[in-house]
Amino acid sequence: GVMQLLRHITSSLRCSLGQLRNVSRYSTTTVKCWKCAQELCIPLHDNTDILKLYFCGCQNNVVLPPVTHNYFTLLGCPESYELDHETLAHTYRRLQSYLHPDKFANKSEAEQGYSSELSSLVNKAYSTLAKPYSRALYLIEQEGLTISEEDTGVGDDPAFLMEIMELNETLASSPSTETLLKMRAENESHLIECERELVLHFKSENYTSAKQTLAKMKYYQNIQDNVEDQLLMV
Repeated sequence: GVMQLLRHITSSLRCSLGQLRNVSRYSTTTVKCWKCAQELCIPLHDNTDILKLYFCGCQNNVVLPPVTHNYFTLLGCPESYELDHETLAHTYRRLQSYLHPDKFANKSEAEQGYSSELSSLVNKAYSTLAKPYSRALYLIEQEGLTISEEDTGVGDDPAFLMEIMELNETLASSPSTETLLKMRAENESHLIECERELVLHFKSENYTSAKQTLAKMKYYQNIQDNVEDQLLMV
């Protein structure tokens, strides 16, 4: 019937998206070096030499304008919720050691501009991908989706909303250090559980459930940030 047809259409769309992702993993982009005028064919997902995304290998070894704005590609990692954080941090530090604007103080105005733009872009990419919540939100946005309270189902979970309200009331009552530490530990377990759920949702491409988990995660993260702020003032 109609439901069977809808399931078939949904399945076909997911297969098509999967095929597009596989193609993008092996995609390249072409850019002309502004200094030597060489046409460069740059692999966007070649982790063997991430610097190819940023520099022309000509004698001048000049910095290129941004060839992509995809955060995963910029940091040479797979477009996945599960990331190797140590590798991510290592790549970030390596890139900044090459791209930091201070390195280009005596270079041309063009290179100073490109290095500043790239350094800022890499900073933003890393700060987004390094955090579980912002990484998941970025993946959702990459699918062309947005998150609003109306479509996450959080408003239909009175027990959860009551829990969050009680936690906020506790935080507003000048809690003791012992209470804050207990809240932090309990809240961390909630955030870890949200991360586990997101891993499963993204693997199965269940973006509806991912959005629901992400909405709850945002509440828990706000609580955690509030707890940390109060602990700093103790």
